[in-house]
Amino acid sequence: MKKLKETWYSTPYDPDAEKPVLTTNMVRLLGKKLQVNWNDIKFDDFYYGIKTEKSKDVGDKPLLQGDWLKYATIAFKNLEKNIHFYDKMEENVNKSTKIKLSDLIKNMRKI
Repeated sequence: MKKLKETWYSTPYDPDAEKPVLTTNMVRLLGKKLQVNWNDIKFDDFYYGIKTEKSKDVGDKPLLQGDWLKYATIAFKNLEKNIHFYDKMEENVNKSTKIKLSDLIKNMRKI
């Protein structure tokens, strides 16, 4: 039996291939390329980190696998520094967007 080049579900890493959607298979492939230790970093945290980093970058060009690697590298470095990096980021965003009901009512009365 011929051994195939190591890929996830026959999807080789090609930095120039268009890949508009981040799939779990792509996350696994990126993790393997970056040598992520899944015992230290949870898959879901890595996936969420990549999606978060992508959301910060706005562009018109189609997403390529190489773009996802850029986002994955940033996410990986952040998670290496602090395993709860994206949890804390989300927590801070939630705190900053909470509005007290009493403040909302006061503001509506002014209108």
